[in-house]
Amino acid sequence: MSNMKKIICLSTQYHEVFVGKSWQENEALIKASGPSDVWFHLDNQPSCHVILKNEFNVPFNRITKSLLKKCSLLVKQNTNKCIEHEKQTIVYTNVDNIQLTGHGSVQFKNEQCVKYIRL
Repeated sequence: MSNMKKIICLSTQYHEVFVGKSWQENEALIKASGPSDVWFHLDNQPSCHVILKNEFNVPFNRITKSLLKKCSLLVKQNTNKCIEHEKQTIVYTNVDNIQLTGHGSVQFKNEQCVKYIRL
């Protein structure tokens, strides 16, 4: 992923977070992600894709709420049509729970594995 253009990388103590701003970058992000990486997106709206690298395979329910919130805020901050002061619902799930359907769009393999955060 390091050679991809126009993708923002945020390094935290243990994680890297990548943001894709076009459908081509979004697809490339997903294809380059591992199954336990976490994918973030606005719920039912076009938006950037955010990938939280999870190289240490931290169980989904053990990722800190603070980190989940930071990644969700990146979705809002990097989506053109998203008004920052308005509350939005962001969905997130492991990459192995999404399937590319074309032009950066995805579908969930198992809806029960999808989590939501509103901010």
